[in-house]
Amino acid sequence: MVAPDEWEQVKGLGRTKETSADDFRSRLKRMWTPPTPSEYVEGYAGASRALDGCPQGALVLDVGSGTRRLRADVVNLDIDAFENVDVVANATRIPFLDETFDLVISEAVLEHVPDPRGVVSEMIRVLQPGGQLYVDVPFLQGFHADPHDYQRYTLPGLDVLLEGFEPLAKGVSVGPSSALAWMLREYLPLWAPKTLRTPAAIASGWLTTPIKYLDRIVGHRPGAERIAAGLYFWGRKRSDAGMAVAGGAAR
Repeated sequence: MVAPDEWEQVKGLGRTKETSADDFRSRLKRMWTPPTPSEYVEGYAGASRALDGCPQGALVLDVGSGTRRLRADVVNLDIDAFENVDVVANATRIPFLDETFDLVISEAVLEHVPDPRGVVSEMIRVLQPGGQLYVDVPFLQGFHADPHDYQRYTLPGLDVLLEGFEPLAKGVSVGPSSALAWMLREYLPLWAPKTLRTPAAIASGWLTTPIKYLDRIVGHRPGAERIAAGLYFWGRKRSDAGMAVAGGAAR
């Protein structure tokens, strides 16, 4: 399953990246930091929707997993050695053999990579024939580097990027009210003097957070995808997927 020359990247670094020190200052910062402006739309199950269709023992890869573990048998890949990461690697060079996995998951990752088509090409390569891909990406969200932030996607943009997949489902994951909350929390502090910018940003974050809950009402309404904060795509690998990627790279 693992390419012979890539074994050193699999459980081989003997280190774990620290996420945050659990000291008084860190706890205090968490207390006054506003909640995320994003709220998943009502009924959105995320990658669990695709994962539920994979029985225990199926081969599943979570690209850009961070610290989470969706299920005990999911292989977690990330560029950093966070807790729960099984494989430390760049997603443009996934250290597994061709046609290894039944399902590949990538949530909130493609906006952070400079070569998203290269990442998608690797996902296609490691997926078995007929294997599935689940992707979640931002559309109307503010800049959030982790460590970098390069692009946003519309649904037609996802269709082009993921043309190697037959769509099973796609739509809004994070609604337009969340997009509005995000923009307002970033916009309002611009009116504050530079010396008050930080407290203004904190206040703005707390004041605008309730707006996101309106997505429980409007998140599924027709047209929500035109101004949504986040979108998802769930698809099945096409038999000619390799050619689709090659053709896209040539454009």
